Order: sequence, then structure tokens, then C-alpha cells
Amino acid sequence: MKTMKLFGIAIFSMITFSIQAQQYNKEIGLRFSGYDDMDFTYFRKIDDNTYKKIRISGLYINGTFKKENSNSFNGGFDFSLSREHRVDVGRNFRFTHGWEYGLNTNIQFFGDVENVSLTPYLGYTIGLIYPVTDRLIANMDFMPRLSATANVRDGDYNATSWNTLGLTTQNIGISLRYAFGNSQK
Repeated sequence: MKTMKLFGIAIFSMITFSIQAQQYNKEIGLRFSGYDDMDFTYFRKIDDNTYKKIRISGLYINGTFKKENSNSFNGGFDFSLSREHRVDVGRNFRFTHGWEYGLNTNIQFFGDVENVSLTPYLGYTIGLIYPVTDRLIANMDFMPRLSATANVRDGDYNATSWNTLGLTTQNIGISLRYAFGNSQK
């Protein structure tokens, strides 16, 4: 019961009290999409309502090494750049939107077979920011995107596949960010 009271007070405080707009020029955070996907994000203020964002996600490396010629290795990452525009909506919320350009890479070695996949993509991020405190920021966003994949297998280009626009759990995210840097007061 005590936990419910504290939770109720916290919700009431977030709704009732107006929190000042951010005064810091940098943000660092984690974005979660799906139950097993986490992204690292870094924001840098360009002007009053515009931020440059770098997002790194899906960094992975795994492998199996045996005595025979059946070794396997798989690795890759996702890297994107974007420009985020922010618009005040009400007392506590900010609407965010902006184009995101990215590249997903995947490298695989299975025995004598080598496969490299490159997937450039273009997306448009739409979200909502809530400043929990002066430095802690909560965000929810989604990004429909269009991508194409190029594969090179054993040195030969073999296929291109187009992924259509759509919303999946990988495109919907919740993030927590910490604001820091020079105060813009």
C-alpha cells in the first residue's frame, strides 16, 4: 500500500507541476525497443529546438571455433545519424520529429563461406518527450523506415531485397536520457 501511495504522489507531481525546458546542450541515453533490443543515443544541441542525434544499436559478435573447418563467426552493428526538431506541446511535453539516415551491417563466416550484408535505410522519427527532472528525460518514439539490403557472398554480389515501410517492435522505442554539458541559461 505504501508503494501505491508513493506511485500516486509521483504521478500527481508529474502531471501537476510544470518542469522547465532543458537548459543543457548534450544528452546521453539508452533506447529500448522490443524486449531484447537496446540502443545507445547521444544528442548535441544545434540551436534552440534542434538536436543532432547519433544512435548505435545492435552491436553483436558471436562465434564458434572448432578444430575442423566448421568455424563460424557472426557480427555487425547498426549506426544512424539524424536531426531532431522539438516543439513544445502543453506544459510538460515536447513533440519530436526528424529524418534519420542509417546503415546496418552484418558479417558472417561459416567454414569457407563469407557473407557481408549492408542495409542502408531512411526513416522518419516521431516522438514525445517528457522531462522527468531537470536532467532526466523520458521519450517514446517510433520510426517507419524504408531500407534496401545488398549481399556479397564469397566475393559475388548476389541479391538485393527491399523492405517496405512499416511499424514493428524494432521501430517503436522508449528511452531514458541524461542531459548534461554547458548550461544554456
